Amino acid sequence: MSGRHGDAARPGAAVFIGAARDCAPFLPRALERWDALATCFECAHFIVAENDSTDGTKAILGAWAAAGRNRTLLTLDGIEADQIRTVRLAAVRNRLLEEVRSREDLRRASYLVVMDLDYASLLITPARLRRSLALERWDGLFANQLFYYYDVWALRDERRSPDDWVERVSAAPPGWRRAWARLRHLEWRGRPFW
Repeated sequence: MSGRHGDAARPGAAVFIGAARDCAPFLPRALERWDALATCFECAHFIVAENDSTDGTKAILGAWAAAGRNRTLLTLDGIEADQIRTVRLAAVRNRLLEEVRSREDLRRASYLVVMDLDYASLLITPARLRRSLALERWDGLFANQLFYYYDVWALRDERRSPDDWVERVSAAPPGWRRAWARLRHLEWRGRPFW
């Protein structure tokens, strides 16, 4: 999938993907937001992977998927059930990517938009997305925060974040040492490499 686009007014096709589990209170607004963001593209397809929800998430997503032919719902109950949340989320996201790669029509899309289906991406509007799409020579736009990125554990790597920052901070004595540990193991890890 390319990150480039041709028509600046309405770029080509986009595939929106997201994972959902026990997020029924947020889904109506999140799915409305997806519909609004889809207007930025010539065409869009939506794929949601849901697993093991105990609230109304399954029913909401089932009705949503049935209402449009450009909507796919993957039900992945039991996926990595014995694993911690971040490992399960990685498995669900990998399954979403497999779905995109397995379909020729989706593989040819110009954009892949990965979004949260809770409150985390409420500020992403069509106008903001259009501004991002207008940036020249960008191949990706990722989680952007004003300060540190909160999910450094899920994005850990051997050089910058080989372990869980929460354990490092919790092991530090209270007071200034704990504040220093938080700065060192969370906030500095979340800074860009450059």
